[in-house]
Amino acid sequence: DVQYKYRMAVRYFEKPDYDRAMPLLEELLTLTRGDTLFEPVSYYYAMGNFGQKDYILASYYLENFAKTFRNSPHAEQCSFLAAYCHYMESPGDELDQTDTQAAIDKLELFMVRFPDTELKDSCNTLIDELRSKLEMKDYAAARQYLRTRYYSAATVALQDFLRKWPNSPHREQALFSIF
Repeated sequence: DVQYKYRMAVRYFEKPDYDRAMPLLEELLTLTRGDTLFEPVSYYYAMGNFGQKDYILASYYLENFAKTFRNSPHAEQCSFLAAYCHYMESPGDELDQTDTQAAIDKLELFMVRFPDTELKDSCNTLIDELRSKLEMKDYAAARQYLRTRYYSAATVALQDFLRKWPNSPHREQALFSIF
């Protein structure tokens, strides 16, 4: 019975016992397609992936929910959490920053889609933190030329760093290194 499975999945979800809820919700996704239950099942499934800290899948399903059910009361929350999943996938500043840039783009897109959101301050804080990672990555890359004694390349890289990050806390050290 679809209704019984739905009630049990919601009960498990609210405990939270995601290991039991997710298989039921996954089955209900196919059974309720085109039904009025499809929206809440999709929401619980997306949130279940987020609750399990599977941020890649959660991002996909949260974003898909926000696009599919634009008028849902959960659309704003899901859109923010999808962007937050990208933030959680952002690696440390010594690694490739593709995910960091994607997180910044998603958070900015969220603020464009929901300009009156109460989460604006949170988004700005997350974006500042992500930009700080990008700044550290650029600074470390420029400093690497100094360590390897490629001084002309270091000068160019540090000048590019200063152009890109004029208010960096590493500005003084970069200027000194150029000198």
